[in-house]
Amino acid sequence: MALRVAWQAPEQVAGIAIAGASLQAPEDSSCPEQGAVPLLVVQGEKDPIHPINGGKVTLLWFSYRGRVFSAFDTAQTFAKRLGVTSTPQQIHLDPQRSGDPSSADGFLWPSSSRREDLALRDRIRQWQPQLRMLFLTRIALWKYRVQLPGFELPKPVAMAQQEFDHHLARTLDGMADRMEGKSSEGSDNFGRSVKSLDQTIRTYYSGKSHEVAAQCGAFLSLSLRIESLTLSLDEEMQRKI
Repeated sequence: MALRVAWQAPEQVAGIAIAGASLQAPEDSSCPEQGAVPLLVVQGEKDPIHPINGGKVTLLWFSYRGRVFSAFDTAQTFAKRLGVTSTPQQIHLDPQRSGDPSSADGFLWPSSSRREDLALRDRIRQWQPQLRMLFLTRIALWKYRVQLPGFELPKPVAMAQQEFDHHLARTLDGMADRMEGKSSEGSDNFGRSVKSLDQTIRTYYSGKSHEVAAQCGAFLSLSLRIESLTLSLDEEMQRKI
C-alpha cells in the first residue's frame, strides 16, 4: 500500500518506509508508474517469503504472487525517478552485543538536494543564538504592537511602528526565501523605516516626563536591537547562501 501511494499519489506523502516488501516486476505489476518519493527499504536476508535479491514471491510455499525487484533495485528505481544519479554510499553496521550474529548492510543515495539540506542545517545551527535572540526581541516588541496595558504607543509612534513592523516582516520573509533558494528583495526599506521610527519617537517624546521618556527609550532600544540583529543575520545569510 505504501509503495502504491508513493507511486501513484506522491504528492500525498513526504516519504515512505517499507519492510519485507519491494517493487513488483513490471510484467507482474498493475500499478502505473507516475511518481516517486524518498524511500527507506528494510529487508532481511532470510525472509522466507520475500527474497532480498528479488525473484519469485511465494506465500506459504504454494501461492505464487509474482516476481519482485531486489531491495537494492527497488531503492535504486526510486532514486533514479527522483533524479539521483550518484553512486550509492555503502554502509555496514556490526553487531552491537557480544555473541549477536546479526549485522546490517545498507546503501544510501545522497542527492544534491540532501547535501544542500545538510549544509543549510549546519548553518542554521550556527545561527541559533542570533535566531533565538531575534525571536525573543520580536516577542518583546509584540507587546507594543498589540498595545498591552503599560505598552501603549501614541498614534504617530504607533503608525511609524506599524511601518517598521511591516518592513521587518518583509525582511524576515526575504531571509526565509533565500534559505529556500528563492530570490528576495533587499532591506533598504527596512533601514529607512527604522530611521523614520527613531525620528518620530525622538520628536514626539522630546520634553516629556522622565517616566514617559523611559518607556520611549525601552521601545526604541528594542527596535534598534532587532534592526541590528536582523541586518547582521541577513548580511551573513547573503554571504553563505
